[in-house]
Amino acid sequence: MKATYGIVAAFVAALFFFGCEEDFNPKADFEDRYFLFAAFEMTRQAGASPQYVVVNKLYDVPGLNPELNTTEPTLPDAIVTAKLNYSMFDFQTDTLSRRPDSRYDSSTFRYSVGDMPINPQDSITLVAVLPDGERLRAGVRAPHPVALEYSLDFSAGFTANVNRWVWGESWTIWWRNAAEYELAFPRMTIYYERSGDSTTSYGSVEVPTTYAAGEPVYPSYTFDREISYDFAAVDSAMANLSNGDPQKNRYRVVRMTFSLRRFDAHLSKYYSSVHGGLDDQSVRVDATTYSNVEGGYGVVGVAENVDINFSIKPDYILQFGYRY
Repeated sequence: MKATYGIVAAFVAALFFFGCEEDFNPKADFEDRYFLFAAFEMTRQAGASPQYVVVNKLYDVPGLNPELNTTEPTLPDAIVTAKLNYSMFDFQTDTLSRRPDSRYDSSTFRYSVGDMPINPQDSITLVAVLPDGERLRAGVRAPHPVALEYSLDFSAGFTANVNRWVWGESWTIWWRNAAEYELAFPRMTIYYERSGDSTTSYGSVEVPTTYAAGEPVYPSYTFDREISYDFAAVDSAMANLSNGDPQKNRYRVVRMTFSLRRFDAHLSKYYSSVHGGLDDQSVRVDATTYSNVEGGYGVVGVAENVDINFSIKPDYILQFGYRY
């Protein structure tokens, strides 16, 4: 949900951002506009698949500063339904508290359905009917599943102690079958436990892809379909896991997890537009290039998290003084 609300916040803010146009007056033809947003999760598992939708209305403000608006933009009284293949789902309104320092003096609203598992290539049609009769609609199809491939097979346990003259200085992971213009957010994490005198704490450390000028380099979002991790960078992450604690034997390394968050083309084009990934020009994100909502504006798409766990070979763990 953090990712979903992060996109929502960026989307609403970007609605007020326009490219440079000569004599352009954004207030000249103001009209009510409705926005529909959903980042459906392709979870594939029944019983653990909540989905969320946000419906917004754009309000006029004095002057050109959108921060002056204090009217709650999210709408609580729409009728939201989704058709997943041949099944219908009715969304319920959720009321959420805002932060105390919010400029809005009311709660915020979203729509949710408790269990709507989405599989690859599923067809989804989302409809929001507003109190004034306006209808917002978007149809999407969940992306194909990706297949992960590796330059080295560590199914028996990861180790950076490989013959680097033969296998090179890095480990490469590819995700196949990804569509064109599909963003990926890769991340490698090492999880560990630390035993205290009477308690056990849990922690994790992200693995950088490499080091540049002595500083770790971590991956960002990418349209590429591969990522490489220097074995030396993995060594460094393992060594720094204990953060200088001399009692290395208190640490037990649990696993290493490669996580890949994927956005379909609709979410990817929107996200990259407001983060500068498509081009270096100003863009209007309410243009039809980025909006796939009929009867209004917005973005409806499908995202997925792929997590692959790797055990770590005991001899590699022991060389750092940790337990396995």
